[in-house]
Amino acid sequence: MGENIRLTAGDGHEFDAWRAAPSGTPKGGIVVIQEIFGVNQHIREVADSYAADGYMAIAPAVFDRQKPGVELGYDADSITAGRR
Repeated sequence: MGENIRLTAGDGHEFDAWRAAPSGTPKGGIVVIQEIFGVNQHIREVADSYAADGYMAIAPAVFDRQKPGVELGYDADSITAGRR
């Protein structure tokens, strides 16, 4: 349902985000904030779920300034990496 997009911060920094749009006119918008695991499959599914309910949803990759492309699982090694 959603798609990867690029956003630009006020200081010019570009970063990734997952954008999920509803099929019709949005009821409103919501920002889905990632956990320590990045914008992974779970976060994309959460955004897609809001879109399915009629909301425009965006999940910005807030770790992109530190390390672009962070997408971790929920195992012990991933939790350790996310905490760093």
